[in-house]
Amino acid sequence: MQRNDLYKIFQLSSIFIGKYEYNQILIQEFSQYSQSEIWLTKLDHEAYQLIRITFSPASQAVYDKDRIETYLSYLQKTAGKDLNFLDIHVSNEKYDPEAETYDYINVEEGYADGKNVMDLYPEIYTAIHKVDDERAEIFRLKQSVQQIMKSRISSRYQADIKAPYATMIIIGICLLMNVLQAYLSRKYAESAVIVLLGGNYTTFTLGLRQFYRLIVCAFLHGGFLHLFSNMYSLFFLGSYLEKRLGSWKMLSYLLFSVLIGSLSQGILTENTVTVGISAGLYGLMLVFILDGIKNHVVNLRSLLPLIMINLAINFISTTAWIAHLGGLLGAYVLYHFYDSENKLGPGLLLLTLTVCLFIRYLSMKTINPLYGGTDLEVVKILNDLGFKDYSNKLYQRLLEVYQKYGG
Repeated sequence: MQRNDLYKIFQLSSIFIGKYEYNQILIQEFSQYSQSEIWLTKLDHEAYQLIRITFSPASQAVYDKDRIETYLSYLQKTAGKDLNFLDIHVSNEKYDPEAETYDYINVEEGYADGKNVMDLYPEIYTAIHKVDDERAEIFRLKQSVQQIMKSRISSRYQADIKAPYATMIIIGICLLMNVLQAYLSRKYAESAVIVLLGGNYTTFTLGLRQFYRLIVCAFLHGGFLHLFSNMYSLFFLGSYLEKRLGSWKMLSYLLFSVLIGSLSQGILTENTVTVGISAGLYGLMLVFILDGIKNHVVNLRSLLPLIMINLAINFISTTAWIAHLGGLLGAYVLYHFYDSENKLGPGLLLLTLTVCLFIRYLSMKTINPLYGGTDLEVVKILNDLGFKDYSNKLYQRLLEVYQKYGG
């Protein structure tokens, strides 16, 4: 039997949408063939992520079960997690608890029965009230909900178009370092200039304990092609993930991947000068894919150019592919740390990975090979730039490194 008090489910839904920031995903107004109901969702709510407000009577609950399960299944796949469901009936009946599979409430004007959610949604117990003009009430509530939804969409749009400042700052630093590198390379050997500016070079990183090079090396690049391909990838991957995850989280993925990549490269290869942010990019690429698969938003077609460019660069003989694998590993572990509700296990794995790599790196007994010519060129550059005292101290420290790690 049709009901003439449709405004009541709008009174309830407006509370959930306006007060508790739920989103309306389905509205079905009654007809001779169906009961009226409104479906709401808030995937990050602590208690109930899916709510139905309905005129459906208790006798209908068993027939609605399959439809509810369909909605739950779809939304759970989208959210990547289990969802709790609350069924709200506009009714003053007293239902048999066994008639409902899910948590339920029966509410009417001055009446409530079922699950006690006073602590979660106290306003819904007084939301239903009689009105003189039912159509005007429905129109008013619909207009109010539309304004709320427009405001939310506008806010999200403004957040989406916010400039990815962290990504642009990283790109700016890389470009400035490349300009300085090019300027000094006009007079000095490029390898020595790269070491001077912070390239990851075991003689200096491990021997002189200049561990900042494990990160700083990411801002240097070996030529225009290397710089262009990395900045192209960083612009698209970094911008997207910064907007989606936030600046600090994107930076943590980028820099931690660089750190793990640099340590892996230092441990598993001979002493070479390595530069570039590629390990961090591989980490961002993995996060992009994992996040996209989890939330069903990954677009492999848009990612294909980045994948092809990075695979092509890997065929260059000087590419530090071990660092790239290390970047993937670092991002994978950090992703599961951020994604896990219980962070103890992933946190211990994250800490163990970092500490074990550092211990293994520090335990290296030899540095092979040692490049005396490059090291002397670095000392000369410092001397020419006016850092004579530091260049002399550096020379003495390098002699000690040769004695300790010369094998």
